[in-house]
Amino acid sequence: MNEALKKAYASKYFRTGAEVRLPKEENPYPQMKYDSVRLMSTPDFGNLNTASYWQYICAPLSLNPQMKKNDRDRYLTLLGGDMRNTLLLGGVVEITLGRSADALQSFEYDRAVAVFIPSGIYYSVNVKKIKDAKYPILYNELAFSPSIKETLPEDMTDYAGLFKSGEDIWLRPKQPTEALCPCVSFSSKALSGQEPLSRSWLPVSQPLEQENILHSHTFDQFLCFMGADPENMLELGGEIEFTIGEEGKEPITFSSTVACQFFIKKGLLHGMPVFKRVKNPSKPILFTETSFAEHDEQNDTL
Repeated sequence: MNEALKKAYASKYFRTGAEVRLPKEENPYPQMKYDSVRLMSTPDFGNLNTASYWQYICAPLSLNPQMKKNDRDRYLTLLGGDMRNTLLLGGVVEITLGRSADALQSFEYDRAVAVFIPSGIYYSVNVKKIKDAKYPILYNELAFSPSIKETLPEDMTDYAGLFKSGEDIWLRPKQPTEALCPCVSFSSKALSGQEPLSRSWLPVSQPLEQENILHSHTFDQFLCFMGADPENMLELGGEIEFTIGEEGKEPITFSSTVACQFFIKKGLLHGMPVFKRVKNPSKPILFTETSFAEHDEQNDTL
């Protein structure tokens, strides 16, 4: 293997270790009591002005209890911590939205939920109940850079269109049999978002190797791999491989047994993720994909 080329690829397209770890001491609430995973799209890693966080909520708490006014577009996703059925939230969450702190609507869910929070809207998230501490709620936030423009349509008075929950985010058609049922997916369009975006979460419970033909696409993408053990998200509990290669250069295969991330810029040649080993089917490898395109624009996602 060309080690110099692998190092060059890694510097642009691969992150692991301290680069993806959010230490528990930096989590904003004591109810997020374990080390977490974060993705920072810095100038040397995508330069897309986004950040994403995966955090387990282990006990009831209120996020933004003072009704924070949102300063940027963001997507929140809350999944059940039992990867055998992530659609069951294993608790109750209340999400409140409004154009002002005095004109609010609240929505309550006990199923997995995704919501778009536009810039300029007031919001709060209240995790009211967690049924079993063994299976905390997995909270994910994807936030864009701050915006001076409010993106909520002026004529919107009913915020229900910003939410999708339960079977509406179940990725049925393309779900591989090796992934624990169900997988979750949504697009920004479905949530009334402005920017082209598609996201999916696949808990892979056994080895999975798809036809690994190198290809490229016309949009940017982040691929994230992490463990499903709330107490140790940084260990995959298995092994993945992923191959990338710039046009005219040798493709390089990366292997990892710990949490890692890849930036796949548009035009970059790459294969499909290979899940070589999964130690415990009840604690699968959690694969999260973020594509800056709508679902019908994608050509290789799963």
